[in-house]
Amino acid sequence: MNKSYSLTVLFIMVAVLAFGIAMVSADDAEAAQYDVELKYLDNVEVKVIEGMNPVIFNYTVRNTGDNPSMEVYLQLEEVPPLWNVYYGADPLQGTVIDTYDKDTPFDFLLRKAEKCNFTMTITSAPNQLNRTYDFKLNAWPRKDVGRNDSHTVGVVIPQRSGFEIQVWNAPPHIEDYAIPPSTVTIHLGLFNTGNGVDRFLIRGESSRSEAGWVLRFESGIDEFGFTQNLTADPRKQHPHFIDVKIPIPAGERAHVTAHVTINATSMFNVTKQMPPAFAQISSLQYYNFQVYVNGLDKKDGIPGEEVEFQIKVNNQGNGWDTFSIKPVWDTDLNPGFIASANPRTIDIDLASNDTVQYIVKVPVNAPKKTYFFTVEIESSSPELSPVTKSFAVEVGQYFAIEMESPVNKASTIPGGNLEFEVTVRNTGNGLDSIVIQEILGAPGTWLTYTQPPEVTLLQDQEAIIKIIVIIPSKFEEAPIGSYNLTVPASSSRSDASAEFHLIIDITQFYRIEWLYQGEEITNPERPVAQLGSIRPRRSFNPYEKNYIDITLEVKNFGNGGDNITMSGYSPDPRITVEITPEFTLLFRDQIKFVKVHIEVPEGLLPGVYSVFANASSQDIAFTERVVPLDFEIENYDARVPEIPTYIDPDVGDVVRSEVNVLPKTNLSFKLKIENNGTRPLSTVTVRVYDNYYENNVLVAWNFFNFTTPPIAVGDRYIVGERPFTPTNPPLYWWSNRSGDHQLVFKIFYEDQATVTNDISDLNVTVEKEVAVQGGLTENAYLMGTIIAVVIAVLIVAGYVYALRRKPQVDADLYSSIYGADFEEEITADVPAEAAPDAGPAMSPEQQALYGDDYVDDDGADYDYDDDEYDYDYEDGDYDYEDAGTETVAVEETKVETKVETKE
Repeated sequence: MNKSYSLTVLFIMVAVLAFGIAMVSADDAEAAQYDVELKYLDNVEVKVIEGMNPVIFNYTVRNTGDNPSMEVYLQLEEVPPLWNVYYGADPLQGTVIDTYDKDTPFDFLLRKAEKCNFTMTITSAPNQLNRTYDFKLNAWPRKDVGRNDSHTVGVVIPQRSGFEIQVWNAPPHIEDYAIPPSTVTIHLGLFNTGNGVDRFLIRGESSRSEAGWVLRFESGIDEFGFTQNLTADPRKQHPHFIDVKIPIPAGERAHVTAHVTINATSMFNVTKQMPPAFAQISSLQYYNFQVYVNGLDKKDGIPGEEVEFQIKVNNQGNGWDTFSIKPVWDTDLNPGFIASANPRTIDIDLASNDTVQYIVKVPVNAPKKTYFFTVEIESSSPELSPVTKSFAVEVGQYFAIEMESPVNKASTIPGGNLEFEVTVRNTGNGLDSIVIQEILGAPGTWLTYTQPPEVTLLQDQEAIIKIIVIIPSKFEEAPIGSYNLTVPASSSRSDASAEFHLIIDITQFYRIEWLYQGEEITNPERPVAQLGSIRPRRSFNPYEKNYIDITLEVKNFGNGGDNITMSGYSPDPRITVEITPEFTLLFRDQIKFVKVHIEVPEGLLPGVYSVFANASSQDIAFTERVVPLDFEIENYDARVPEIPTYIDPDVGDVVRSEVNVLPKTNLSFKLKIENNGTRPLSTVTVRVYDNYYENNVLVAWNFFNFTTPPIAVGDRYIVGERPFTPTNPPLYWWSNRSGDHQLVFKIFYEDQATVTNDISDLNVTVEKEVAVQGGLTENAYLMGTIIAVVIAVLIVAGYVYALRRKPQVDADLYSSIYGADFEEEITADVPAEAAPDAGPAMSPEQQALYGDDYVDDDGADYDYDDDEYDYDYEDGDYDYEDAGTETVAVEETKVETKVETKE
């Protein structure tokens, strides 16, 4: 318990000690000193603002108190509205920047004895007046307001000039009007828009000062042109008024404008330039005029004629004036009279005059007496009254003639006759005899007639005179052109006369015609030439030459030059027609040769075709001249059937596209050649090819050639037709090679097109040969084959015997076909009868058919291998060449067996 009590007492003592120390410290802080020092650094305390640029004042602020730190306040006492103030300080605590606020001072913290820089930036408000503005800056500690320091600086707003001058209560460009002589006053307003008191020099000028429009200042300036001192009025609320007067001199032209310019110059800044005041003064027009009659105001008038008076109008106004002239007369007292003014309106400048013709037309039936007329001249100004002048016309006796016709112009060509009807009228006021004189102006070779040549007419009576003009037909006597003829008429009782003018145009007529060899083939009655006008008809073979040229002639039968256009036309678009030249100028009676070029494609079918040559005049109304040109396309065309005729040993002549035979089989053919063209074929060459493969190489063996005799149009020729003659050899092929063959029969002839080369072909398959191996006793199958062969040999022998009994073929014929030694070879190589062991011998027909290559081999085997036959009809030569043979006995036996069986 004692221990607890001791701790409690100790704690209470420590707390009391701490409280005492705190009280002593608080009393010492309040007793510490706060003080601040504000020092101005710049050399001048009043600065001038240049325009809207700011001014800067520099200070230092120092903590002169004893406290370790204190907070310093700085504030301006008063700042004008719209001025801007910026504060800046750089104490150790960091840079401080702020703007002026009348309710919140600028503050920052300074340590004991710390000094920092302070700047104050001042920017003026716009449009400030010219004076000095004071700014007092106060600085004090926040905790001791009584210890403050202050400093006052000044800002000067310099004076600047500014002004506006304008026409008062008017738009910037005022325009005023006045009638000379008069004076116009211009009321001006001047504003001093600068920021200080200023005085202004007023000057003005007029664009017509040399004409008397001189400015005169009435008020607002002194005798030297200066205004009084004007206070600043930037808001333009208090104008300074100036009155200027401009006189318009008498006699000034109307609608003349003077441009007035008023300038102001600031005496504070004479270089200041501002827009001047501008005004326009225009003179108005006034009207006045006088009217006079030039010459007599009374004249004699002749019925049917006009009487002229002259009026002079003098404009005494100050500008242009338009005057109206109005004729006035009594239609009851002056029946049939017409009065007019020329011109009806007239424009006259100031101080000028002009004349007007006053015309009175006297009617043809006007009786003799005096007639009165009036004219009124009126200005364009409604304020002036019209001026009136009077005239008199006295009518007496007169004679007059008139001639007219609804048609006084006609056109014709040489050889034409023209007739005009001219009306002759007595326009005088009494009886008169009128004579039609000789017509003037006609060329000497022209004939003219007048019917009747003289007429007697009462007043206003008329008669019709016929004028006949005959034009010669020769071109030289009536060249193209215009001719003026005059028909004169005169009075037999006075000097009155009249003329009527005729115009005759000799026009060009157009006529062109086609000629051939100097003869016309077209004419106006037959613009299209007859078909067949061009003879002989051209014919050609397009494979030799695919064009022809035909020469025509074109002649100008007109009486002048003619630009002729020529063209060709073909109904068949495959045929082109060109004419050279296409355009030409033909003079009168000129002839020009024209080439018509006709071109056809090579494949054009044969026949007769027509094209047309056209010629047109430059006169679009001229009927085109057309010449039909026909020509014939020749055609050399030979055709063969797609498949040749095969002579089947069993059934005879057949058409087969494929044949399957055994080796060594002889195949005979017929080939029909037809002339499908339009021209006879002199010859046709037949070439036969055996196409087969040997060692994978295509071989084309030309084993037969033959040239036919001429073949007429629509006729035919058969190669290989019996009986055989020197002009018709046999056509056969010996199957000496096994495999597939294609026999191709090709024909060739004169003027042949490759596109029309006809061929005939068929496929032949030759079976492969089978060789016999081993002895006869090898097996039973081989034995049976030998027996069959023996039987076949016997059958062939019988067939050969039968052939011997057929009519013999002329050995001379085959000698001429297959060679000159043919007969000798038969005699040497083929006996009359076959030996018993050699089998049946060949008949002369077989020998002639197969040739000397069919020889005795081992007494019974006949081997034939033909390489090529060449026969030419021109010289009757037929060449044979042997290409060698390949013999297989078994296959020969099969052939003979097959033939024997079929026989």
